[in-house]
Amino acid sequence: MHVERRLPPLAALILGGTLLLSACTPAPKANDSLVAAVGQARFDAQALRESAPEVAELRDGHAEELRSEIDRLCGFAEDNRVPESCAVSLPETTASPSFDVQATVSQGQAEILDIISEVPVESVPLLAQQYVELARFDARAAAPRVPADLTMDSGADRSTATDLLDRENESAWMLGVALAYADPSASGAITDAISAHQLRAEQLTGLLAPFGVSGSPAAGYSLSGYPEPVDAGSASELFEVIQRDTAQAWLRAATVAENDRWRVFATEVAGDASGETPGRR
Repeated sequence: MHVERRLPPLAALILGGTLLLSACTPAPKANDSLVAAVGQARFDAQALRESAPEVAELRDGHAEELRSEIDRLCGFAEDNRVPESCAVSLPETTASPSFDVQATVSQGQAEILDIISEVPVESVPLLAQQYVELARFDARAAAPRVPADLTMDSGADRSTATDLLDRENESAWMLGVALAYADPSASGAITDAISAHQLRAEQLTGLLAPFGVSGSPAAGYSLSGYPEPVDAGSASELFEVIQRDTAQAWLRAATVAENDRWRVFATEVAGDASGETPGRR
């Protein structure tokens, strides 16, 4: 006996495909690098609770920001809860009290640099900002070094680096103007900052020279968009604004970087520029 086999209705095919796709979609999982960063922040906070309460409070805040970032990446169910697959369970932190604040801060920064290229790209701005915030407590004297294996193969990164080169040259010039009006007590800090801008311009020139970019300062810089100094107070204001804008420019470079080594270097420089205060160099 011949039995006619009917094809299933189109709706059934679509539904079946949808169910199949749903069944194959993996459950969201917390990013391992972000989970490790939460653990490091909690460890730092506990270790510095007595010796550096301000840093401990900062790291507590970082841990909460990172937990929120993990939840955001995982998404929320209809009941506004994070899926069970994304639940983060960290062991009890048992850090011994540390009175070497610098070492603990440096370790926290190193952890950020280690993972900043391993997290989702949308999480990079948060980690870079946390690095910069930690830099306020970093008393290192040495400026960041260009990684030996860093090459500017990305056109987008080269464009960003070229803009930064122009900014560094212009900032050095503007600080020279501020220095002419500065109080003698601030002259040393401004002079050190000028040297830092010139060093970064040299580093960027070295990275960009193979692509025909000249690092020579342009002619005819101006203070357009910046407060013109007329006395010691306004010179100090110009100094602060230039340093703030420099740190923000490097922070933006880190967040849009395509090359991992360039991202790490830009993050380091953002932190270094944000912490350029008297006695840093």
